[in-house]
Amino acid sequence: MDETPNSIWTLAPAEPAAMDKCGNMESSDSEVLTKRPIRILRAQVAIIPIILISPIVAYVWLGTFSTVTMSTGLAEFTPYHSLAGGLMMAASLHTLLSKLGLVLGISGFFHSTVTSTLNRAGLRKDSTAQSIYSTVAPYFTAGIFAGGIILGLARPRIETGLGVSILDNGGAVRSNSLLPSVVFGALVGFGTKLGNGCTSGHFLCGLSRFSLRSLVATATFFGVAVLTHVFNVFNVAKSATTTQALGSAFASRLPATFPKPDLATLLALQLPALVYLAAPSALQSGEKSDSTSKTRAAKQLLAAKTMALAVGVHFSFALGVSGMMRPSKVLGFLSLSPALVSSGKWDPSLAMVAIGGIIPASIAYFQQVKPKQDQLRRLGSSSKKSQDASSRLRPKLSLVAPEWRTPADPSKIDARLVLGAIFFGLGWGATGLCPGPALASLASLGAEAVGRGSMSAVSDLFVFVATMAASGQLAARI
Repeated sequence: MDETPNSIWTLAPAEPAAMDKCGNMESSDSEVLTKRPIRILRAQVAIIPIILISPIVAYVWLGTFSTVTMSTGLAEFTPYHSLAGGLMMAASLHTLLSKLGLVLGISGFFHSTVTSTLNRAGLRKDSTAQSIYSTVAPYFTAGIFAGGIILGLARPRIETGLGVSILDNGGAVRSNSLLPSVVFGALVGFGTKLGNGCTSGHFLCGLSRFSLRSLVATATFFGVAVLTHVFNVFNVAKSATTTQALGSAFASRLPATFPKPDLATLLALQLPALVYLAAPSALQSGEKSDSTSKTRAAKQLLAAKTMALAVGVHFSFALGVSGMMRPSKVLGFLSLSPALVSSGKWDPSLAMVAIGGIIPASIAYFQQVKPKQDQLRRLGSSSKKSQDASSRLRPKLSLVAPEWRTPADPSKIDARLVLGAIFFGLGWGATGLCPGPALASLASLGAEAVGRGSMSAVSDLFVFVATMAASGQLAARI
């Protein structure tokens, strides 16, 4: 799971440390409360050299592979689309948190799905107990792929309605070999697993909860991504055109008008939200008061799986609407140097994604979830009152998801977190791809490629995702 908790809000008594569903050590609330700030300070001091040398690594790395990137600029600023996509993301992530107590971390769900698939195939042995997280992860991941396929098959109609492109025609990284896809996919997969998060788990979910841990991770991978992309642009293009435009005014390059999406198209893309909002109530309607706990739990489990699938589809649609499935727009947002900004090479669209995704999710969290977590903590994890706490203090589907699986110590910062964020930032800044958009884009472009009868156009992206999966498994063993 992105931003995988080292401990969780739970109604059960505190227990000794155990392995969680991602293979990480869990600690009880009492353990968390005994941690001292000095440990955090030491970890921060230890990782300072790593942060300082990351720009040098980025420069050498990108110079070695000589990749060619494409990026949008101010002329393709899409504030309405990006804001709408951010609002869709906020609805998705709050649904998973309030109904199942889970952080919507796409890389975590993806890595968990890969692990469970390998387990079923007998290629890996994992003795960790099944949890609601590992149960719904494959359904959410399937939803991301399904949403991508729908976007690919209906692309002409959707793009006509939105008035903008939802996919780039071609990869973000162009090379004569597959080696860059292997390297950058490995960086993204290894980094997101090591650092327990990417743009969804740390940036959207973590920052909406004011998590210091996520703030450090986001600042690290975003800073490294900006440096990586800017170094790449100057290394490949030698800044021939950007240096001539330093005297230009940024405001003078703003478009006179911005594209607006068709309301009917936007509403059609909200259909998955109707499913995941109605699923819990619909599947439990007509439930008799004398129904057994096992029967109620079975219905809640079905509701959880249905909801996870629909949330995945909706989040995939949100990625398409916001522009995040276009690496060119992501790289356009990462073009944060004075020369690139003043020359109109910076695309601020993703700032609108942050506004639409973080602010509503934060308001919902502090109004609806945080008070319940605080009340449970005041009751005490081992008290009788805590054991008998009403379902209103737990996630909505409390029979199958009785715990709030958010970090009980959101201020924990260690070398794994920052090093993982650096690796992820290098891969993200080089390609404009993070796990969610990579999966959705592979499904979309793959669906189009199947229709054309040729998969050569998605070979780079397929290798990127495959390497991302493999490197995540490697990071899990460290």
